[in-house]
Amino acid sequence: MDLLGALQAIVAYFVTTTLPPILSHVVGALVILIVGAWAMSIVTRILVIGAKRSHVKPAQVDLLSAAVTVAGWVLIAAGILQALSLNELAIAVGGSISLVALGIATAASGNLGDWLLIRTSEMGL
Repeated sequence: MDLLGALQAIVAYFVTTTLPPILSHVVGALVILIVGAWAMSIVTRILVIGAKRSHVKPAQVDLLSAAVTVAGWVLIAAGILQALSLNELAIAVGGSISLVALGIATAASGNLGDWLLIRTSEMGL
């Protein structure tokens, strides 16, 4: 077998055996990225419009938008890692949602406490 024949055999093996599973994972990851970004933008837009119609303060609307965007990108990243068969990393990234939720809850409780303190002082309580 000459060098050209060996090279053809290696390329044929790579194209028929190795490449299809890799391409299917990459295509799945791209689909998750595109559809996830589209869905996240729609959800964020709906929440922001609803918050503005409810006369929520602009700073809180921005906080809501940022929180939904961060959570959405974390879920998209976890989905991409899962599509690429990096299951352990996907679980770790998905678990970071709880840390983001904890941070938002802590910030919101501080803002809510400030708001309640201002409201009660305005009422003379």
